Amino acid sequence: MTKKNTNKRNDNKLGTTKRMKIKYAVSVLNENTLEEIYRVRLSGYNFFVLLMLFFIVLFILYSCLIIFTPLRNLLPENTDYALRKEVVSHAIAIDSLQRIVDLNQRYLDNVNGIFSGEVVMDEDDTRDSVFIKASNLRLMEKSEQEKSFCKEFESDEMYNFSNALPQTASITFFTPVQGLLAKEFNAGNGHLGIDISADDGAAISATADGVVLSSGYDHRDGYYIEILHDENYVSVYRGAAEAFKTSGDVVKAGEVIGLVGKHDLRETPSLHFEIWSAMQPQNPLNYIVLE
Repeated sequence: MTKKNTNKRNDNKLGTTKRMKIKYAVSVLNENTLEEIYRVRLSGYNFFVLLMLFFIVLFILYSCLIIFTPLRNLLPENTDYALRKEVVSHAIAIDSLQRIVDLNQRYLDNVNGIFSGEVVMDEDDTRDSVFIKASNLRLMEKSEQEKSFCKEFESDEMYNFSNALPQTASITFFTPVQGLLAKEFNAGNGHLGIDISADDGAAISATADGVVLSSGYDHRDGYYIEILHDENYVSVYRGAAEAFKTSGDVVKAGEVIGLVGKHDLRETPSLHFEIWSAMQPQNPLNYIVLE
């Protein structure tokens, strides 16, 4: 029985092989005259090879259409790339337009400032210098905390110099900048500190440990920094070209907080330095030593 089944399977295999080798005639006839117009003979193997060649040619044509024609934009990945490229180009255009709008707005603000008298122009001023002046005016705006602190400083008690005597401090004050004494302390004439002449770009150091009360820009003296120390001492630094600290920063003695620089209202670079105690201005020379 097993032998018969094996022979049957072999006959089926041979039959399939033979059928693939058998050639079939395909004729194209004229319907009216039944005349044979075209005739081709194909075996199973020939038909399979022709079918594979057909699919290969179809795949090549499809690839060429996708690669070399605009149809490639219909592919998802190409569509995403095109969209991303378009989005980026639009973002760049919007950014450029925003910059132009900002520049135009600044120009109008400068013109309004000139007409209102907030920005004072000189004969040598250019468009850039006027823009810098207007920017400095915006930097001069104080926060509510700074206004409150300045209001306390400018109270009537601030100008009561009867108690403006050297105080005995348990903390040590260091020299804020290396330089020479340019102007001494004179509370009676309204000069509440000393001026130290220094090199352009010289480092300004914190005179003692403390916390920055306020930091900003003054169009008369440049950048300023006010630091609160132990025992309620306050040191004030004015005339800086740059200020590295802002309100709330904790500083250590000798830490660089700014740089000395030239200013429109100062002929030479210098630092105006003040020390306050109990809301009274003190002579800084009683606390620091200049070389």
